[in-house]
Amino acid sequence: MKKSSIFVITAVAVIAAGVASFAFLRKDEDTTTLFGGMHAVSVESLPEATPTESVELNDGDTYDLVAGFVSKKIGDKEYHMLAYNGSIPGPLIKVKQGSEVTVNFTNNTDVDSTIHSHGVRVENAFDGVPDVTQKPVKPGESFSYTLKFPDAGVYWYHPHVREDYAQELGLYGNFIVEPSDPGYWNSVNREEVVMLDDILIEDGVIARFIPETADHTLMGRFGNVMLVSGETHPGLAATPPLEGI
Repeated sequence: MKKSSIFVITAVAVIAAGVASFAFLRKDEDTTTLFGGMHAVSVESLPEATPTESVELNDGDTYDLVAGFVSKKIGDKEYHMLAYNGSIPGPLIKVKQGSEVTVNFTNNTDVDSTIHSHGVRVENAFDGVPDVTQKPVKPGESFSYTLKFPDAGVYWYHPHVREDYAQELGLYGNFIVEPSDPGYWNSVNREEVVMLDDILIEDGVIARFIPETADHTLMGRFGNVMLVSGETHPGLAATPPLEGI
């Protein structure tokens, strides 16, 4: 029987239920410098974003996840962005259903952060909700998450502090939880994860952020540039079928 490729698609949430305020501000330079830190340096001084890697973790494994600054090319211009382990999206983390892993998170950005494993039934202490399940991870600090994966499926991780800023600039990634039942998913010859996001760019710069508050919505804003797995013009190489298949 001829097998076909499967495309697993997840969409990054950019709109939350409520609008934080209605202060729609503009300026004519790169306003990501508002938060200080590495955004205050030239984009040429930042490491370039790297391709997203796929990481397979076994039960009991430990993995280091670092949020930091990168330079990311969108269209024909480089922008100050944020990334997990240097890539946008962050690493694709594959685990087996029923496994438990430890993720050591380090925040090297200029705002408080956490890791929220969206859709994963984790213990409350590791849900990543600031000032509810844990204290925010301040710049330069770390926090260890013990994550259990009882359910098969595709999930995603992201911060739960200033999502309008950190998530907008690239802090998001996927989990794939491989099912214990081999027949849970159809048999395929290739698997691709496609993650959708949009970003608001105005007059050649990322639209302004306000340090004190989210000025569009709590988790993002409507963008005018679509990113597919971090790229404006993504591509997938097709493999010719073998004879007789």
